[in-house]
Amino acid sequence: MPICFENPIDFVVFDFDGVFTDNTVWVTQDTGIELVRCSRADGLGIALMHQAGVPMYVLSTEVNPVVEARCQKLGLEVEHGIADKGTRLKKLLNERGIDPSRVAYVGNDVNDAGCLELVGTAVVVADAHPDVIGLADHVLSRSGGFGAVREFCDALLAQRDAEDSQAEVSPKRPSASSTFDANSFRSKRGAKSSRGRERKLPSGDTTLV
Repeated sequence: MPICFENPIDFVVFDFDGVFTDNTVWVTQDTGIELVRCSRADGLGIALMHQAGVPMYVLSTEVNPVVEARCQKLGLEVEHGIADKGTRLKKLLNERGIDPSRVAYVGNDVNDAGCLELVGTAVVVADAHPDVIGLADHVLSRSGGFGAVREFCDALLAQRDAEDSQAEVSPKRPSASSTFDANSFRSKRGAKSSRGRERKLPSGDTTLV
């Protein structure tokens, strides 16, 4: 069933691990470098959001530099290594003068609870932790790292397109200049009646009939 967002969305904030990734990590044997898996479909969804002019941000608890590397490639503003994301998001929105009721947050786990409770549109992925599903306005049908971000982006952009189309076809109210003015009509009609028809008299004078 298509998602229908009840509140207007002017700003979108994503968690990273478990949203852009499948919440797993590979560790190389020799160097201990951590690797994550992301969906290219999600990347295209973010590109479409950029084209539509939707402001976005990523807040992550993860300290691994892979978070920043992936977000830079996607052109996303990012802060990672954030222990209390709810407090940081509240401060961020205050700094930018953004109404929390017009913000969407997409998360997946208990460290997203503060953010989900703060915003007007709380969204979680299909495999989100049970403790945060109850905080969500919408639960996506796709899991993190498997197209959840793309699903959200497609839904938001489709709703925006539908709203724009509806606004274009809505009948416009008549302007003041085109409104029927009864008083003006009567005065013009009266002036026309008072002129009447002229009839010449034998004396050469005229009278109205």
